[in-house]
Amino acid sequence: STKCLILTGGLHADENIVNIAKSKEIPIIVTSLDTFSVVDKIQNIMGKAILKEKDKAFKFKEIVAKEFDMESFLKELSL
Repeated sequence: STKCLILTGGLHADENIVNIAKSKEIPIIVTSLDTFSVVDKIQNIMGKAILKEKDKAFKFKEIVAKEFDMESFLKELSL
């Protein structure tokens, strides 16, 4: 299902599209940037957001502490 419409290159949505989006409470973002630039910016934001989610970071730390065998890992690397 659609979560958001992003119109790049300064394009504007047709009135029918705007009405459908409003009725489904789907936000519309209009930008003068090209599609590639917008996708790149979204990927950069999403990558950083994942690391900033404290619950996920704590869960990751917990799993590593419980499951990861550092001694075997270093042995395999001959360190």
